[in-house]
Amino acid sequence: MEQQNTSQKNVTDADAKRVKPTLFIGLGGTGAEVIMRLRRRIVSEFWGKNRVRLDTVSEFPAARFLHIDLDQRAMSGTEQSSDADPLSNAVKLLQSERIVDNLDFEGYQKGNRMEYFPHIKNWYPSDRLRDLQIDPTTGAAQIRAISRLYFYDKFTQIRTAVAGHLRELQAGVSHQSALTRLGLETGADRRVVIIASAAGGTGSGSFLDMGFLAKALNVGPTGPVDLILFLPSGYSGANKQRTEANSYAALMELDACMSNSVRYVHPQYGWGPEHDDIRPGAEARPFDSMFLVDTKNMADVVTNNVRDVYHMIADILFEDFMPGDFADAKRSIDVNQKQHRALPLPQSLGEGTEKAKELYPRSYSSIGQCTLESPQNLERFARHLRESQDRVRALFQIMDNPQDCSPSVKETEAFFKDGALKADTDADQDFEEALQEEKIPSSAQEIVNNAPCGGSLIIYKLVKDILGDNNALDHNLLDYVQEKFSNLLAHDDPETKKINIQTARKEIMHEVEIASGDKDSGKRWREIEANRSKVLEKTWAQLRAELYARLDDRKRGGLDYVVELIKAIQGRLQNPQTGIIGKLGSLVRQYTDILDALLGENGFNGAAERLAETRKGFMGLGGGVKKAGIIAEEMQTYLYWALRIKLLIKATQDLATMYGAIVDRLGKAIGTDDNGLETYDGLLGDLMDNRAHVRATLDILGAMVRRAEQQQSESYVM
Repeated sequence: MEQQNTSQKNVTDADAKRVKPTLFIGLGGTGAEVIMRLRRRIVSEFWGKNRVRLDTVSEFPAARFLHIDLDQRAMSGTEQSSDADPLSNAVKLLQSERIVDNLDFEGYQKGNRMEYFPHIKNWYPSDRLRDLQIDPTTGAAQIRAISRLYFYDKFTQIRTAVAGHLRELQAGVSHQSALTRLGLETGADRRVVIIASAAGGTGSGSFLDMGFLAKALNVGPTGPVDLILFLPSGYSGANKQRTEANSYAALMELDACMSNSVRYVHPQYGWGPEHDDIRPGAEARPFDSMFLVDTKNMADVVTNNVRDVYHMIADILFEDFMPGDFADAKRSIDVNQKQHRALPLPQSLGEGTEKAKELYPRSYSSIGQCTLESPQNLERFARHLRESQDRVRALFQIMDNPQDCSPSVKETEAFFKDGALKADTDADQDFEEALQEEKIPSSAQEIVNNAPCGGSLIIYKLVKDILGDNNALDHNLLDYVQEKFSNLLAHDDPETKKINIQTARKEIMHEVEIASGDKDSGKRWREIEANRSKVLEKTWAQLRAELYARLDDRKRGGLDYVVELIKAIQGRLQNPQTGIIGKLGSLVRQYTDILDALLGENGFNGAAERLAETRKGFMGLGGGVKKAGIIAEEMQTYLYWALRIKLLIKATQDLATMYGAIVDRLGKAIGTDDNGLETYDGLLGDLMDNRAHVRATLDILGAMVRRAEQQQSESYVM
């Protein structure tokens, strides 16, 4: 007999330690916050001996989820998921896991419609709600009756969903291979956990009906239905008077239901005529265990952020699925805790009344987490925090003084020479070759040699990119000019020649000068402008890639370095004395001086006067024709180089404009922050914001280090 009892006890202990397949029902916003954190923990964990990671929560056979809410915007926050979230597809709720739908609130308010719904009419305060102009698509508006109306309105859908998830749990635990793969050992009983807040509308108004329904569907001798109810302190910012009133009403109703002093669900009408089979009986209670949680713990330590409690509850619920001695012990003592809560709590009525006792129920519990620390653990924790600081600094290469990692002048110049900005220059090789081969007449050569640039045409490499196809056409410009001059020598009359000369010049310059009201003018001019936009986008994309590559450069890079490098680049471009944009402006003025010389009295205009005065020669011997040909050739050369320089002026001006746009995209100061530090827009602003976040993380780690060191010191004193 003793051996048999021992065997039964061992079986009981083994069963108690097994994981209970659990359906988690989140009501309202609070329920959603907790179950989404729990889902994230499940897919982030390494399960079993082979450390398996799940692709989706649906692959976890020991848990199912259901979220119920009126708020059509529910689950749109960071805990649901986003495109930038790597766990987005893994944690998001499926359509079968959500009941978030419209409520025909106005329909229930019209006329005598409530006469058709006696199971609702017996508790629904329609007269009080009629004039509140409630929009149920934004939630229950902190009105508990709206939430309960929604529960009744969607009852068939809710019942079907709960029953379906319970069946899935039962089927899931029968797949032993899937459980073994995850290192899970489950029992036969199914558990339902309802998570809600007493302070709002959705959860506060429907958690009791949800408890009764879950008890009716989760049939089994030890299939518990547990409640985790958040108290109002974490929601005081959302109309404290209303949240506390809702919580008081919810707790009073909960206490009445647990003591069987009221029939919360109407004994005759229940949840409607179609659901008489699950109408709660007189002895029914909605929950087996109830846990009230708050933002203040037993040591009177308060958190100002209720999300801290969301995380804690999710961690506690997640621990129920974990293997190990702690989780096994936690599950095995659950039966003892329930037996303890079943007994009343006797309390003395005061002095002289020792024998008189007042009995209070132990039905309500709370849960929390704590950490046991030793001096050695604190020392180890502080060391890990300092190492984390060092790792963050090393990862982002953050310096105590950003100026310590500023790029040198040589590094900045190398960035311009070898990078996307291409700020180095070349001499115009065509012009140099023309000088060497004496293809340019001495008169044109003299004009150019006397120009401020000293006989060489300096061109920035990016100017050639902006010229694009127009630069390739330079080799055909002379033919283009000669074609326009082909008929100039056919007329002896000086005035006719002058007219022809000016007409030819106008036609040649038509493509590089924009005339007001002439859409066809400045064709090459407009092509250069269009090409500048393409070069700008290409250069900007390459520059961003080069800067982001420097972020990951362990030898010479990092956040601080790139921020200072961007400032150095901007200075190199726009410095009033030495900046490249200023140099481009000087170069444009030099080009303009050459252009004026080529087209002036010592150039094209003077030659035009001489050409107009030529004749065919004495007695028709042709001396005038020969002279006219020489002058015409000079004029063609002048116009050829004038056209080239006109294109250079435009492309150089556009390069200066492009550099200015890059300076703006890199970022400019737009004001100061609360600490008096300059704030920026553009890429620089993004990087400085990121640097501020990293420094804030370092500050938090630093504060944690100091706190750990202080706790360590205090522990040694004790």
